[in-house]
Amino acid sequence: EKGWITPYLYLYQGFCVPKSGTTWLKALTFAIVHRQHFPSLENYPLLVFNPHERVPPFEFVIYDDINDQTHDLSKIPEPRIFGTHVPFTSLAKSIKESNCKIIYICRNLFDTFVSTWVFVNKIMPKDLDKPNKVLFLKYEDLKEDVNFNVKKIAEFLDCPFTKEEESSGVIENIIKLCSFEKMKELKVNKSRTMGKGTIVENKYFFWKAKIGDWVNYLSPSMVEKLS
Repeated sequence: EKGWITPYLYLYQGFCVPKSGTTWLKALTFAIVHRQHFPSLENYPLLVFNPHERVPPFEFVIYDDINDQTHDLSKIPEPRIFGTHVPFTSLAKSIKESNCKIIYICRNLFDTFVSTWVFVNKIMPKDLDKPNKVLFLKYEDLKEDVNFNVKKIAEFLDCPFTKEEESSGVIENIIKLCSFEKMKELKVNKSRTMGKGTIVENKYFFWKAKIGDWVNYLSPSMVEKLS
């Protein structure tokens, strides 16, 4: 099919690989895993870096075809966190058979469609039943109960919150730090850009983050076709 960002969009192994709320999930994951290194919310990395800079995407940063550059993963300090839009079934065998943890998020197709459409227009003038390997999330569920799912993510990543952390408000602080409203208003996400070659302004990663907002954009015929 004719593409939006690239000349063509390919259906590969049953997927067209859309974006689906990974900016928020990356911020939450980074804050959860690195909470011991940054106990204070002052001077916190996410206040001065976009989530995609702290959790770089494999296909755009780690393996950068545009600039013919490949990063040495062994030189990146642990715990290493990466992002990708590649579906689980299409991941390399070496990744599937490694001990790495995978968080897999999906989102309502209609909201994903509209979110992707808005994002693109701004930047351009098989099996998941592996509970110890893959944590499958729905954007809508994450949005409905952030507290529960943040604890769920932490447990899945083998760094569960202690009772002391829960009682002292660590979870609430992470949720507040990574909230859409907070990230959207940060200077780094209003004025900075990301990537080499095709430059993307950080502000374009933040639009509405609403659930069900697709009803304001899609006609009945479009809904029928997408369904």
